Amino acid sequence: MSIAKKVASQSGWFLVGNLYTLFVGFTFQIYLARQIGAEGLGLFGLLQAGVGALSGLLGLGIAHVMVRFIPEHVRKQEYAELHALVRRGFALLAGAGLLGVLAVSLSLPLLVGRWPDLAGRESEVLAGTLMLPLGLLLHASTQALRGFYDIRYVVIGGSILQLTAKVLCSIIIFILGFHVVGYLWAVNLSMAVALVWMLFGIG
Repeated sequence: MSIAKKVASQSGWFLVGNLYTLFVGFTFQIYLARQIGAEGLGLFGLLQAGVGALSGLLGLGIAHVMVRFIPEHVRKQEYAELHALVRRGFALLAGAGLLGVLAVSLSLPLLVGRWPDLAGRESEVLAGTLMLPLGLLLHASTQALRGFYDIRYVVIGGSILQLTAKVLCSIIIFILGFHVVGYLWAVNLSMAVALVWMLFGIG
């Protein structure tokens, strides 16, 4: 099958993913706001912004390298180079993400001193930092699958599985009495579910 036909045959997944995200995601946002309130949403947004900034620094452009060179290696049937690119890229990102988690953990007292509003929120910050390695690997997986022109795995993993896992985990965690920190763990678990799915697609 040609690349054009392969991509065209999966175009319907974009529509399915967008509609699912629109209806389920919008409904869940209303539910989430009622559960953790404006302060909780603000804290989560702050942590998410911090993780995003660190991801830009620690990502090293590896995900963009994958989406750029994977199609070239596939076209030239350079499978040894392809496997080396994927394995080493993921190893570097995992290491960078774990170093980021360690750095934030060690500097947490300084962060609390600089931003007193974080006092008493250390557990939320530590839970939020786990989004760093998961986010780096998830983004790289998405770009790698785009390089393989496998849009189906991207949409199912990123739009359907991840959102569904986040919604279900959040509901269970809120029932158990946890709030912002519980939601952060739900986000981490949903990212892990999507990552496993996408790695299965790459493998």
